[in-house]
Amino acid sequence: MKRATPPTPSTRTRSARPWGRRLLVFTLLLGCLWIVGGKLIRFVAAQPYFALQHIVVHTDGRLSQADIRRWSGLHAGMSVFEVDRRQVETRLLDQARIRQARVERRLPDAVHIRVEARRPVAVVQGAQLVYLDRHGGYFFDPELSTVRLDLPYVSGVADLWLDAPTARRALGGVLRLLAASRLWREQLSEIRWERDAGYTLFLARRQITIRVGRETRPENLARVGRVLETWPVDGPAAVFDARFRNQVVVRPVPAATQALARGGAAEGEEDDA
Repeated sequence: MKRATPPTPSTRTRSARPWGRRLLVFTLLLGCLWIVGGKLIRFVAAQPYFALQHIVVHTDGRLSQADIRRWSGLHAGMSVFEVDRRQVETRLLDQARIRQARVERRLPDAVHIRVEARRPVAVVQGAQLVYLDRHGGYFFDPELSTVRLDLPYVSGVADLWLDAPTARRALGGVLRLLAASRLWREQLSEIRWERDAGYTLFLARRQITIRVGRETRPENLARVGRVLETWPVDGPAAVFDARFRNQVVVRPVPAATQALARGGAAEGEEDDA
């Protein structure tokens, strides 16, 4: 029986050469395809058929479509393939008044932009005017500051970093109080927050001060609403004290001390609700 002779080094080299040539040819083909494909893509993208003609803006009306187009950085005539959705969304979100932005390319020549604007519900007093939105976020907008907005002021948090837990809890309570005031059908002029005393509310159209305290439970606020319904619209100045359990104590403010109503309430007649 003959023993198999192992291949010599020269035999192994000859058998490996075809695979090496094939790999080289394959690599060269891929490179050519990459170069040709890139040029083809650029050629197609540069065709007038794909030139951006329509920048469609969907918004709730609180921001102008012209401003949104300007902030997006898009312009008619650029290739629709040049539009980077992420970059455009980032540019839009850099605007203080925009809460959410979504950009969508639609071939061959359109881009749709959907924007949700922040809706300010209160002005937070501090070194500069900061707006609180309905989701609890806050933003600074110098352009908005020049517009006369009929919004309540939030005082007492000027010395706090607004991202600190204490400030976030305080502003969360402000949102609950604003929601309650809408149920009362009463407009607030100011919400004052104090670390120890809690919240004090001042109505815009009635001479009523409401001391809520540190609790903003729905049942307490509903109780205040029921007392407001029974109090005459043109009634005297009064302090509603809702810091007591299961009752609201009403203290009319004598005429001589009405000018000091925001600093404290004078003693007087009490009604329970």
